[in-house]
Amino acid sequence: MEQTSTILERDFPRSASTPLTNNPTSLGFFSPRPKSTSFRRLPDDRLAQLRSQSQSPTMENSKTEEGEPSVEGRGKLRYDSIALVGRQWERGLLNSCFSRLLSSNRVTSSNGSISSSRHSAGTHGLKARQNYKELIWIKGYSGAGVSTLAKTLERAVASTPRGLLIEGKFDSKSSDEPYSGLLLAIGQIFQKLVGGKMSMRRIMVRRRSGVPLAPDGSSEMAPEEFTRVPPAMQKVASDIADALRAELGPELDLLTTMIPYLENILRRGRQDDSVRYLEQSIRNSGASTRVTDQKLREFDRSFRTLDESNLSSNGSRNVGSNDSQASDATGHDHLDDGFQAGEKRLKYAFRILMRVLSTYFHPLVLVQDDLQWADAASLDVLDYLISDMKNTNPMMIVGCYRSDEGQDKRILRAIRNLSAKSVKHQFHVTTVDVQNFSVRDVNQIVLNMLQVDNEHVTQPLAELVHRRTFGNPHFTVEFVKMLDDEKYIEYNERLSRWVWDLRMVEKLTASTDNVKDLLLRRMKKLSPDMQKLLPYAACWGSCFHESSLQLTVSEHAGINIDSDIIKSMGDLLVFLQENQYVEKIDEGTYIWVHDQVQEAALSLIDPSTTKEAFQFEIGCILFDALVKMDKTSVEVSIFNMADLINQGNVKRRPDFAQLNLQAAEKARDISALRSAAKYVSHGIKLLPSEKWENHYQLTLRLYTLGAEVELAIGHVKIMQKYYRAVVSQENCTKLDKLPLYISQFHKLSSVDFRFLECIDFVSEVLKEFGCDLIWSRFTVGWQAKYELSKMRRMIKRLPTDFHEAKPLMTKPKHKAIMLLLSKLLYACYAEDMHEIQILCSARLVQMTLQHGVHDVSGFGFTVLGMLVNKHLKDWEEASAIAEIGLLLQQRLQHGYSTASTMYTAHNFILPWTQPFESSIMPLHEGFVAGMRAGNVLFGTGCLIAQYVYFPYFLGMNLQRIMSRIPDCIHRLREMKQIESVAFLNMQWQMFKNLTGDSAESTVLEGDVFDPSMMNPFHNAETYFARLQLLIYYGDYAKAASLSTQWGKSYQKTETGHPSCMTEAFHRGVANYAMARRTRRKRFEEEALKARRLIASWSESGCPNVIHFHLLLNAEQAALELRDLKAEGLYKEAIMMAESAGLIHDAALFYERYADFLRQPHATSADKELTAQSLIAEAIVYYDEWGAKRKVAILRNSAEASYSA
Repeated sequence: MEQTSTILERDFPRSASTPLTNNPTSLGFFSPRPKSTSFRRLPDDRLAQLRSQSQSPTMENSKTEEGEPSVEGRGKLRYDSIALVGRQWERGLLNSCFSRLLSSNRVTSSNGSISSSRHSAGTHGLKARQNYKELIWIKGYSGAGVSTLAKTLERAVASTPRGLLIEGKFDSKSSDEPYSGLLLAIGQIFQKLVGGKMSMRRIMVRRRSGVPLAPDGSSEMAPEEFTRVPPAMQKVASDIADALRAELGPELDLLTTMIPYLENILRRGRQDDSVRYLEQSIRNSGASTRVTDQKLREFDRSFRTLDESNLSSNGSRNVGSNDSQASDATGHDHLDDGFQAGEKRLKYAFRILMRVLSTYFHPLVLVQDDLQWADAASLDVLDYLISDMKNTNPMMIVGCYRSDEGQDKRILRAIRNLSAKSVKHQFHVTTVDVQNFSVRDVNQIVLNMLQVDNEHVTQPLAELVHRRTFGNPHFTVEFVKMLDDEKYIEYNERLSRWVWDLRMVEKLTASTDNVKDLLLRRMKKLSPDMQKLLPYAACWGSCFHESSLQLTVSEHAGINIDSDIIKSMGDLLVFLQENQYVEKIDEGTYIWVHDQVQEAALSLIDPSTTKEAFQFEIGCILFDALVKMDKTSVEVSIFNMADLINQGNVKRRPDFAQLNLQAAEKARDISALRSAAKYVSHGIKLLPSEKWENHYQLTLRLYTLGAEVELAIGHVKIMQKYYRAVVSQENCTKLDKLPLYISQFHKLSSVDFRFLECIDFVSEVLKEFGCDLIWSRFTVGWQAKYELSKMRRMIKRLPTDFHEAKPLMTKPKHKAIMLLLSKLLYACYAEDMHEIQILCSARLVQMTLQHGVHDVSGFGFTVLGMLVNKHLKDWEEASAIAEIGLLLQQRLQHGYSTASTMYTAHNFILPWTQPFESSIMPLHEGFVAGMRAGNVLFGTGCLIAQYVYFPYFLGMNLQRIMSRIPDCIHRLREMKQIESVAFLNMQWQMFKNLTGDSAESTVLEGDVFDPSMMNPFHNAETYFARLQLLIYYGDYAKAASLSTQWGKSYQKTETGHPSCMTEAFHRGVANYAMARRTRRKRFEEEALKARRLIASWSESGCPNVIHFHLLLNAEQAALELRDLKAEGLYKEAIMMAESAGLIHDAALFYERYADFLRQPHATSADKELTAQSLIAEAIVYYDEWGAKRKVAILRNSAEASYSA
């Protein structure tokens, strides 16, 4: 299967000397699971043995029913023999989905539903689509066996050569802990690859509890925690590490902080982190611009390696930034990354990670359990993973959730959204609704627990159990346990049978819909010491560690663990295991068998206190204990401590507010913005009333972070509340307010789209910092000219090593001004305010020259170069300024600014002095950097330029360009770049008209583009596309009329853009054609204007218009009836276009040459035959270009001419 990233699919090495196979089981990825407390099937051979040994029970009296068990385990309920009964249909559905995932033809059913007479499952699918994924939702009531059903896929996955199933579980006690279920699942892979002894669940429990990972108290795992891994697995780990470095580079820091074993893989055989793009030296090589097949393959290869992303926030570390430069004055190193950059970066990192992992392990099955407690960020990532159309490896995501809990509509909204995306994003959605058991199923459970094989004997008891439990599987098992504990059913040693009094059972039991009541009833029969201990174990969540239990018991309970019943904490834990309360998953680490058991245990707290107060007290003990250790211990347990303390805290303690601030900052750093907002809100509530006077820095950081994350998640009113609270403080300095100013800027620009108000706001803030940018509104034009002239003189005097020798900017005030100027520059660009743009870029350059280099210095230089190009038409000087900006950017390697700098330099400046081809790879670099850093605006600009505009200018095959557009549109829609989507749809329609895939030819309208949906902002682009169609279809009259109307304004609006070259040339062709045809002066005048414009560019050294200039000179000679001169120029222009590989231009040149020869005044011998041969050459090039409709028109015309 073709892989869309730079990773090549590798097979695991096999040899006679290596006792490993390609089966992941042999690599250690699958190990026997601990026996479950419910739903375990009795093996068929064991059932047969039991049936052969059993005897028919007899009636002892009219009141008593009995059953006879096997000799083995006589007198005890058998939990290990409970089968997964009543789920055959659901298991078959899961297996069919898995088989469909593996099927080679990838043909699925049409949209519809799959249903059963007993259960329902809706499916939404595709028709004859390839490379889709499977998304399965399994829902059911608590205790219905949803999780157990999902685990039945293990056997199917293990039967594939390279398949892998990983599972993670979310916790009700840590629902604000970001990505916990995802990290638990993904970490399992890296644990096996490095031979880690400590399971991921154990690591996460230790982190929550503050237990060090190493005996010496450090957060790093000790060497003895690792085992030696086989060579084959080492090779896979090394390849995965290399792949992640190449694809993510600096973004790996986002993942290594969350996935413990990932860092261990990266340490082994570390290689260069930088990504070396294909043909990087092409910018400076001056190589031929001919687009050869090899270069086309390189373009396609680079296209397959690119990725998008919805890649904020807010506080995330700048990609590749210099440490000394990354932070601004206030320590907010995220301010210039945009308020949603970090969230998009992390989604991007998760998507690339899953692409790499699914390349080496496929099919990859990701099971996420208890999604009703998942944080919103995890649901967003799951959406992002399953909708990744570039990942063509087979992958299945199984989401399990309860239909009776956690219905805050997040999970329901996620289901609806993903179901609606299934066809478009090529994945299949199946919903399995797990219902309660029937009487027959309950009877099977009773048979297995009592080890009886006569279903008629247990039928009345099963009916009673079903009435009491409503057929809930977990409740059924607990109910039978309760009957045994209460001696309602007993094993009669004399009769060797189970006996029960059905009437008494029915009388003494009451129907309840809550299994917790039954569990609590059993637990209250334990000793007082045990009842005291259970809540301490339950308050930690679904998992707990023995050391954390000892800490809380000794500090809080004062319980005597040396009593007669409990000799040690270990004895208690053994007791809990034997009574099916917990399972031991690792040394010292335990997991509750069900959250209902955990809830019941937590209910045993002292009646004099509330559950919330109890958890708060435990959180305080943990906080005080960890503070005494080290900062690392607090850091790894920050979410658990904050959640416990926030449960019932009514004390306004600054240290608790500080704890919530740390939790919020950590959540923000991993882009869990909603969790960060909750921690900020809790932290502010815990501040004392005199917070601004006595705890200024803590209060400022909370409000600043709150404004940032609330804006990022769309809560504008709360953001404004935080903003006003800070700016109203008289003792708050302007540097302290800077992050709030940046948040307000993002609100005005990215939420409200009020750019004029945004410009006024930033201008006023700049005045606060002593930067009065505009002298007067009335003199701004003169001031812009003066500043531009002054900066040009200063730049010309710079030494050649300026970009290396200039020190970095250090003063906080200067950094703040640079940041604000860059924001103002963006707003001026959106409003097309050229004078203020000049003032901003000039001040950015001036600040760099006077005070040192900043992250946005390179962007400031390139924008100044663009404006020099635009207003002074000095291409060489503009290119020299842009080169300085690129060198500065290369020095700092600041990802966010890289996209802006690359886009500006290679889209508006360098194409006027360098071949188009030299900008392809730098634009790709700008796109990748922008997506990694969250610079969506300029990143998508690089994307469109690299994969649509420049290939079109270079004459790439239209079908090849069109094949990329759907993927580009998909990326743009993900990033909510609606204006760019409309533009690309227009370009797509133009290509479809040329290729004949549309019913229209010169009318820019069709199945992908509706002109009525365009706004005035797109008038220039619409004109350009219409002009292309009219020129290539030979409607020169309409083309001349249209270009006369729009040509001048287009050149003014799009000054500096490479499309200006093509527009001016086509405008000249259209008017020359009409001037030669009608001999009217106005056409000749318009043609001369276009020719002079092209000539000025050519004489200034622009290599991309030389062939245009030759062709227009030929047209001028033809108009002046200088036939010999014209013929020579036509041939020279054609030769120039062919040598550069510009087949679309060459085709048009042949067509114009043929049209010249067919003029009455042409003196060439055999001119008709020559014209026909020229048309034949044009047909060949148009056909190679992909303009099929144009080819058909020319062929029909040639045949008609030949017949005549």
